[in-house]
Amino acid sequence: MLAPADSAPSVDPVRYRPPAPLRVNPLDTSDRAAVRALMDLKAYVFQFPRVSEDDIDATIARYTEPGNRVSVVQEQQRPVASFYSFDTSLSVPGGAAVPADAISGVVVLPTHKRRGLLSGWIRADIEAAHERGAVACALYASEAGIYGRFGFGISTGVATATLDVRRGTFQPAGTGSVHIVTGAEALEVLPQVARQAQLANAGSIEPLAAVWRAATQQTPGLPQEDRQRWFAVHHDEAGNPDGVLGYTLADHWESGRGGSTVTLHTLYAASSLAERQLWAHAASIDFTTTVVCSMATADIGLPWWVSDPRAVTFGPIWDGEWTRILDVPAALSARRYPNAAAVTVQVLDDLGPAQGRYRLEVDPSGVGVCTRCESSVDEPDLTLGVAALSSLWLAGGAGVPSLTTLVDTGRVHLRDPHALPALAALFSWPTPARALTHF
Repeated sequence: MLAPADSAPSVDPVRYRPPAPLRVNPLDTSDRAAVRALMDLKAYVFQFPRVSEDDIDATIARYTEPGNRVSVVQEQQRPVASFYSFDTSLSVPGGAAVPADAISGVVVLPTHKRRGLLSGWIRADIEAAHERGAVACALYASEAGIYGRFGFGISTGVATATLDVRRGTFQPAGTGSVHIVTGAEALEVLPQVARQAQLANAGSIEPLAAVWRAATQQTPGLPQEDRQRWFAVHHDEAGNPDGVLGYTLADHWESGRGGSTVTLHTLYAASSLAERQLWAHAASIDFTTTVVCSMATADIGLPWWVSDPRAVTFGPIWDGEWTRILDVPAALSARRYPNAAAVTVQVLDDLGPAQGRYRLEVDPSGVGVCTRCESSVDEPDLTLGVAALSSLWLAGGAGVPSLTTLVDTGRVHLRDPHALPALAALFSWPTPARALTHF
């Protein structure tokens, strides 16, 4: 998650340095005191509990994984801001994944805002990621009104799904089996299952190994509620693992009747059937009256998996993952499309990487090839900023602005307004974008 950014003047993203007497340096992960100071900074800004020694060990393990970058701004040898990003892959419609730069844990003390720290850092990270060959950047924002000015667009929506078990029972669904396992057993299959689930859901990153260890309780220093997690693995008809669920149980009795809530925390499923049966498992636990998942989307088929669709309610839908395209030809060529088409796109990018005019040609099989073209060639069929293109790229869904909305609000201009239905169909996909891993 990102802390609120600050207003800042235009800066050179390569030569950016914080204003004196502030200094920016990579975090020395061999210095436990420095790591603790950084963790305390994050605890203060994000209002988390102070860290323990076990927390420091887990943080060092995460920060020292390959492709991780952590830097801090210091004043009088104390950290006042930090920036963290890591290399990953991001899935796109059609089952492929592209190299990506994930930005996380960006914080600045209230006493040091409005100095251009985060603005400079983000610009520098975008340029560095582009140079490394990342196709896009991705992040979660603590405030939704900030990161559009850096070219980020909302790409996935998030909603809390609540199932009233007393009103909706699951309909029989196919074959497969669910087994209750230990955290260590879940960890054995989680990398494989998570990769399958990632490719089946556009908008998902490949999580760090440290995230897997924490999710399955293999990391010390977890909050008490995380230590109460239970796990289940779904196997397909052939006996292959294709789903992992982590959940907690909240015991509650009133007037001699059980009324427990099952809260889903980790859910990776390579198929809709696996996800459906893992939900059914959670609902079948004795004394359970409610199943809650705060990482769901309003597009999942849960209401139709149970006997009474009204047994399912969705909380407010808000922005989940934001993405920012860096390499337009690579981004648009990587995904698949539902129909053949040929369109010219003019992309506006104040920071530079995505700026230009591009030709996207999609064959009848849905394979697209995007190339840069001269500005004098082919009048653009649509003109839009990189933030709007980033929202369209992964096919959206509930909580993500559609092409119609982007046109209505002036963020996309169509050469021919009558082309809207065809273009909306082109950037759609049968399954909506969905981020399975929070970072």
